[in-house]
Formats: sequence, structure tokens, C-alpha cells
Amino acid sequence: MFDEVWEREEERRLWELVPRDDCISIACGDKELTLPVLRRVAYRLGVSLYGLLSGRLEPVTKVLDPAWLMDLPANLRPRPKRPRIHRQEFLERLVAARKSFQEPPPLSKLAVAAKTSTGAIEYHFPAFAEEVKSAYQRLVNDRRQRREEMARTLVFKFLADSREISRKSAQRYLARRSDLSKNHIRRLVARYVPPAGKIRSVVR
Repeated sequence: MFDEVWEREEERRLWELVPRDDCISIACGDKELTLPVLRRVAYRLGVSLYGLLSGRLEPVTKVLDPAWLMDLPANLRPRPKRPRIHRQEFLERLVAARKSFQEPPPLSKLAVAAKTSTGAIEYHFPAFAEEVKSAYQRLVNDRRQRREEMARTLVFKFLADSREISRKSAQRYLARRSDLSKNHIRRLVARYVPPAGKIRSVVR
């Protein structure tokens, strides 16, 4: 059995069942083969003790055959193991992905760029995840503030330059000169442009 596994270059699979030193010493005849030793080896290899003692064994047992698990019912097959995460390599991948963006990205886009999930980032590096989310929120707030200031400037320019001052004309003015949403434009106009009745009263 040892010779067959060695020929296949799959000795590591055998050593997972029987420690390497024990394997080699038994195969070379250096280890005293007591009954407890043989029982332990037979159990680990998935063969009968009688078969081991009599030498009536196949060159490779089922437990050393990669396909043997397919003979088991689906509910008894071992679940595939998730690959272990090397934390340092994972962090370096996240940092490199973050640097690839010109502006602070949301955590979801960073996860896609690093080929991982937001949950994995938050689980392994919660402080890093919070810093990424905070940086993106600051960017969103800055953008919102700049758009708000630009919109106010447009409203004041409209009030200073337009001959016909009405809320509808102010809404059309802002819609042509900005990418603000209709609801945002309505709110700004309602805040800074007085109703037509008040404008007439002020003019009188």
C-alpha cells in the first residue's frame, strides 16, 4: 500500500491518516508491530484487522481514493472546507483596492474590487470597514454641501437677473442649469423665492 501511494505521489494523503514516521518505520520493518499498533493502523486506513494481519489488502484502500466519498450518501459527505484567509494578504489586497479609486469608495464597491464581501471585511477588519464608510460618508456630505451652495447661488442669480420672478420660472431656471432633482429644486425655490402675491406686494 505504501509503495502504491508513493508511486502516485499522494503520500501526504496517507500521512494524514497514519503519521509519516510511523508509516515509514512500519513499511521498512523498523517498528515493532504490536496488536495495539496494528489495530490503530487498521482503523485509520479503514481496513479490517484480519485483512491487515493476513496481508489480503488491495493496493489502495477506499479512504486513500479521492473518489470514495462519492459512494457515500449526500448527507454523509463532508462539506467542502472554506479556504483559510491569510489576514495580512487580505488586508494588503483591501488597501491596494482602495488606492485604485480616485475618491473614497463605498464599502460595497471596495469589496467588489477586492473580490470579497462587505461581511468579510467587517468581520476581519471592523476598524478598517468603519474608516472606509466614514470616508465615503464625508465625501457624500461634501458633495451634498457643494450642490446646495451651487443651487443657492443659482437661485440668488435668478432673483437678481430675471425680470419675471415666479416660482415656476425659478424652477425652470434651475432645471436648465443644474442636475438637481425636481424635488430638490422645488424645496429650494419654496425656501428662497417668495410666492407671486408677496412679490407684487413688495413691488407696490
